[in-house]
Amino acid sequence: MPGQSIYARAIEDAGSSERERIRSALVAIDLPGAATIMPWNGVRFDGTHQNTLSATAVEQDTDGTFTTVYPRDLATTSVNWPPPGSPASATRASTGSGAPAAPTDARNG
Repeated sequence: MPGQSIYARAIEDAGSSERERIRSALVAIDLPGAATIMPWNGVRFDGTHQNTLSATAVEQDTDGTFTTVYPRDLATTSVNWPPPGSPASATRASTGSGAPAAPTDARNG
């Protein structure tokens, strides 16, 4: 089941297309990270319906291609901030201060 959609799994587990049965099935899901397509520890929803095992993944659009920039161990390129073509990059270019952003220690929280 690696990569299976969480919604497809919930519908399958619910055995129905009824909204409340699907919602109950979603809340009951407890998947290990290997069963997801994301760099998460897994899927498990808490009482507020948040996935407590999720992690952040950030992509940047560079010339029409999305590349992963965070987390660092999955990054295929470094962050380019401000993005080329944005109003902020035009302002920085004209003032001579356009430089790649320094790495940050972003957290999911």
